[in-house]
Amino acid sequence: MQYSTFLRNYFKGFSSHDENAKTVILEEIDKLRPYCDETINKYEGFRKVNDLLLSIIVNQSLPKPGHLHVTSYKKGVYVNRKNVFIIGLDNKKFPGGITEDPLLLDEERTKLNNGLPLLQDDGGERLYNMLQVIANTEGELTVSYCNFDVLNNRAVSPAHIFLQCFRMKTNNPYSDFKDLKFSPYVEDATVNIDKKDFWNRQLVAEGPIVLDQQLLESHENLIYGMAADVQRGTGEFTAYDGHVSVNELLDPRINNDITMSAGKLEKLAQCPYAYFLQEILKIRPIEDITYDENSWLSAAERGSLLHQIFELFYKELGNEKPNVQQHEEKIISIANKLILEQKELIPPPSERVLKREERDILLCSKIFLKEEEIYCEHYDPEDFEYTFGLEGIAPASITLPSGESINVAGKIDRIDKSKDGHYHIIDYKTGSTYNYHDKKPFKGGRQLQHFIYALAIEQHLHLDEGTVYESSYYFPTAKGLGERYTRKQDERLRETGLTILEKLIDIIRHGHFTMTDDENDCKFCDYKKLCRRSNYNQNVLQMKQMSNDAEGIRKFKGVRIYE
Repeated sequence: MQYSTFLRNYFKGFSSHDENAKTVILEEIDKLRPYCDETINKYEGFRKVNDLLLSIIVNQSLPKPGHLHVTSYKKGVYVNRKNVFIIGLDNKKFPGGITEDPLLLDEERTKLNNGLPLLQDDGGERLYNMLQVIANTEGELTVSYCNFDVLNNRAVSPAHIFLQCFRMKTNNPYSDFKDLKFSPYVEDATVNIDKKDFWNRQLVAEGPIVLDQQLLESHENLIYGMAADVQRGTGEFTAYDGHVSVNELLDPRINNDITMSAGKLEKLAQCPYAYFLQEILKIRPIEDITYDENSWLSAAERGSLLHQIFELFYKELGNEKPNVQQHEEKIISIANKLILEQKELIPPPSERVLKREERDILLCSKIFLKEEEIYCEHYDPEDFEYTFGLEGIAPASITLPSGESINVAGKIDRIDKSKDGHYHIIDYKTGSTYNYHDKKPFKGGRQLQHFIYALAIEQHLHLDEGTVYESSYYFPTAKGLGERYTRKQDERLRETGLTILEKLIDIIRHGHFTMTDDENDCKFCDYKKLCRRSNYNQNVLQMKQMSNDAEGIRKFKGVRIYE
């Protein structure tokens, strides 16, 4: 049979339900094969096949006693049940909209034959079927509708037949939708179908929420959570605020297998509690990948692209000094090439967005070249992307005031050498200069990279102490306008920096990972929802951070005084 051949060879299912349906249909067709010798016309053949398909049941059972039977209201007139529930009676779903067949309009149907069904009558027919179901119901009848559309975020009104049921219930034919809204007969479900129903009810309940002890005993995490909430509300510095017992092997001065980085140490100085969540508990935020029609590259992707442009430009430049007139075409060509490669990897949302970000990247490249022409009168680039402690390369070692040392890892964007033989470390920054200041080299421990890299490079390259004379945060962008924030790596700065490092490592040793004392540190933190610092009473938080027993907190406050 042609139907069977077509279904076997050309049907492609998208789910297990599709495949089950295919199997059942083929089985029914096979049952008809012995009777295929009968000669019938095409119309009769299509009718029989149509009747066959409509009678097939896939992945559902016939009505059974003691079971909830779900079916269309159109079949409800044939099902006499003790309890009947009609759901979905909102004004959008019932009786539904009126449409016409674009190939044969109702007007044309009338002209062809008065007996042809008119699609404009479908609404009346659906209403008639529903009224038959309601009239034939001898048991208890419950009608309902969902009064809020979560997809479109708006309220939904009931269908007119819902109001009619209300009028019959109240014996008041003049009731309107306003009466319906405030009627005691219209209730929310009192039975919790699943766990979410219970919790949703607790969330919207008025007054304090009291959880049943039996419920708590079956959910141990709730008990732990309530205990944590109580402890967080006290003035004591507890385990729920970052006061924990730490194995001494987590101290990088004792365990040489631990390698620190500038980023980790700056995180520890910014907020020890965030460091605890990230580095001790190893909690990682869920990557939220969202589509933004007004943006192409993320901040990290844009920064990486600019780094590649600057590095490739100098590599192709060779021994030449950068010059705007001679080399602008070269750097623009490099930028366009890398933009094209990036475009292949990450398609932009639109040509308009691509052009806007492309103009910004080219402008940054021009600013870079202009600044480099002036800067390179006194400096020569020595190395790019210098790596230590990563990619199989040995880490650098920094000796602390106590005489103990820690291993550090990192990647330096650029190392330059001055005419007098001193080294200058450059770290490209592609964001805003907001948090950088000439007179605040450490910013309460939040900016340590310049100092750590200076010590690390001297030790890693076996250079004399003081060979790295200065480190710079360089902003060759439209936002940064080519600004450089240079930190002179003199004896006083190094002494202060080493003191800060020792105090930070002491925080780890004591296990006193207090929350930051500045709520501005929380603005772009990945762990805001987890630590919930904003939920603390400020007086309580201050009491916790004044704990006399917490040596680690005193060390943290000692770091904060260094601007």
